[in-house]
Order: sequence, then C-alpha cells, then structure tokens
Amino acid sequence: MIATVNAGRGGVGTIEGTAGIGKSRLLDEATRIAEAAQVGVSRSSAEELDRVAPFASIVAALRSGRHPLLPAQAVLALPVSADARLLLAQQLRNRIERRAASGSLLVILEDLQWADPATLFVLRSLTAGVAAQPVLWLFSIRPSTEPSEAALAVEDWVNGGGTRITLRPLDPASALQIATDLNGAELDAALRGLVETALGDPLLIVELMRDFAGADSGKSVLSRSFRETVDRRLRVLSAETRQLLRVAAVLGRAFTLSDVAVLLGRSVVECVPLIHEAIVAGILGDDGTGLVFRHDLVRQVVYDEVGSAAHRGVRPEAARIVPAAGAGSVEIGHHLESDAAARDAGTTVRDRLRAARARGPADHRGRRSEGWSALTVSELAVVRLVAAGRTNREVARRLLRSPHTVDSQLRQAFRKLRVSSRVELTRIVVEMDQPPPD
Repeated sequence: MIATVNAGRGGVGTIEGTAGIGKSRLLDEATRIAEAAQVGVSRSSAEELDRVAPFASIVAALRSGRHPLLPAQAVLALPVSADARLLLAQQLRNRIERRAASGSLLVILEDLQWADPATLFVLRSLTAGVAAQPVLWLFSIRPSTEPSEAALAVEDWVNGGGTRITLRPLDPASALQIATDLNGAELDAALRGLVETALGDPLLIVELMRDFAGADSGKSVLSRSFRETVDRRLRVLSAETRQLLRVAAVLGRAFTLSDVAVLLGRSVVECVPLIHEAIVAGILGDDGTGLVFRHDLVRQVVYDEVGSAAHRGVRPEAARIVPAAGAGSVEIGHHLESDAAARDAGTTVRDRLRAARARGPADHRGRRSEGWSALTVSELAVVRLVAAGRTNREVARRLLRSPHTVDSQLRQAFRKLRVSSRVELTRIVVEMDQPPPD
C-alpha cells in the first residue's frame, strides 16, 4: 500500500483485531516504512472521551508528524462544532490536497471504534475519491458485538475497494519462536506450557516472558505489569460483562451459559449478548459444548480480583446449581475444595454429579439436544445476526469467522430449532427476545 501511494495513487486500509493482537505494532511498522520512503506521516488515536469532543482525534492526527498539516494557528481557526462538519471537512480536504501536491501522505487513526459520529462523517468525506491523490488512510478498529457507525464506515470503505487486514492469534510455532527470541534461549517445558496458555496472543506472550524469562520457571505469582495488561483489556467491556466474567471465573476455566445465568440471577437470553461481547473481545471462547476462558491466566487475574470473601459467597450458590449442570460442575467442585471452609460442599457437588450421571445418558453437560437452550453461544450469535437480516457472508465478516463455519452453525441451529427457513428462525428469535409478562 505504501509503494502504491508513493506511486501517486491513494487508498484506505483497515486493520481489525482484538486488543493486544498487534494492530499498533503493525502500524508502527507502516510508519517506519513510510518515513524511510519519504512519505509524510500523521498519526493519532481516538479515545473513548472523543465521543463528547467532536473531531478531536482527526485534528490531533493532522497536528502530528515532522511537518504537521495543521499548524497551531490554523487549529484555532477551525470550525469544530458538530454542526459545522461540512465546513470543517472542506477546509481539511483543501489542506490535505495542497500538501499532497508536493508529496505522498500517510494518515493513521487508531481505535476507530471510539470515534464520534461527526468525526466519522468528516473521515468519510476526506476519503471519498482518495484514489486520485497520493494519500493513504490507515485505520485500526476492534471488532464489536453491535452495529456501529465506525463498523459501517469500515464496510463502506472495504466495499469501495479499500483493503481489510484482519489480525488473528499466532499459530503455535510462531508463538514459541517469539517467546524464544524474547527469552534469548530455548524454552524449558514449564515456559513452553506458559506460552501455550497465551493461545497466540502477542501481548500476553510478551508480558509472560517479561515476567518469567530468566526467572524460576516454577514461579506462579503474576506480576503487577501482567495484571495491568489484562485489566486494560477488560476495561473496554461493559460493566455487566465484567461482572459476568467475575462470576464465571469462580466456576473455573470451563463453564456453561446456564450455570453463569443462574449465579447472576438472569435469564440465558439476557446473558447471551454479554457472553458474545466477551467472545468478540477474545476473553471467552465457545468450544461447541460449552464456554471457556481462552487464557487461563486471564481467568486467574479476574478470579483474584474478586476477593476471597466474594468467592465464599459465590461458591455455595455454585454448589446449588449442580443438579442442572451435569459433568460441567467438576470445575465447581475443584474450586469449592480449594477453600477449607467449603470442603463439605465440594463433597456434595461430587455426590450430585454422580447422581446426575446415573439419572441420564446423555449430554455430559446436561445440555438439551433440541430447542433454544440447545444452541451454543456461537450459534446464538449467528442466529441473531441472520434474524436481523444479515447474509451469511455479512455474518462471517462481522463475527470474524469463515463463511463455511457460519453456514455450518446456521444449519445446526436450524436442526436444533426444527425450522427450515430464515422467516421461521426470525419468528423464534423475536418470540425469545420478548420480555416476560408482568
């Protein structure tokens, strides 16, 4: 892309991925390559508070760099009220075109998900017809669980010929290679095991190696730095989702949607969007039979945050949900046993688990094979988007899955719900989402 802009043709690129996956590192490299090629660089990040400060991020970007497009005196003269966005867009376009007439430009805006609607309007205006100018726009964005102005802007840019780069976790060999490079020597078995718990997450790998490289590989206390890294990742989630994760952490690395719903005192339907938010953020995963924390060390940080008093309050509740939970409650028994005061309750968990196994053949997690409650969280996410009118390809792009995976999950949902059309599926989703009568 940078070679193309240096040849006189502009464009738009988006880099998508969860927090810590390497978006900023990739943009650092783009900046380095651009500067080496004598391309002017302007760069900034959107912040959550930008939603109440229209145009802050784009003005900051154009004020940055060795040769800012906006000198200080020009900023003071800009019309920065939200209702002056047309005038601002035209003034910024004029400045960019004048600068582009004497050299190529790279404009980077990170964390587009925080950009306010007025800023997004101006960005759409500035990128219109960009191919005719030597200006490359690069944006980074995190995936979201709900439609947003930023996500719609990205779709428009991609549909208009822009480039989309989706960053996914590292494969095991690459993750081990990075960890070995950071360690400066081959990893022992304990360190390799720690790297595997990061599941290809570059930021977690770096933080783990900072904690453990060159130290006792049996060390079990996570550093403040690692905990702060995890905390920053969790901070982008809604307060309700963070509370769900705290409860889920007590249940263990693997748990079921119904278990955590009971502990929260909420319906399964109410918990689905919270679970989906955590999955999109890369905190939880759906293995097809239940939910799991993707990184056990992240679960440990969440678990430790809650405090022992709160753990003791949740654990008896966890014991009481076992009859409906099936074998998935082995983890609950494990955590109950870790507290001496709850050892008897742990025995009760195991006894109830044996009784549940004796009563029924079936699903080791107590999950029904048909009906709404039989759907996995991944299937529920697909079902909701399909019911909202999205095509399978649109659902795949939205959930960062392959079209083949979405097709398979939709077929499974049709089978479990005993429907044969999207119309029937939509009717069921609407019925399930209706609030209970007073």
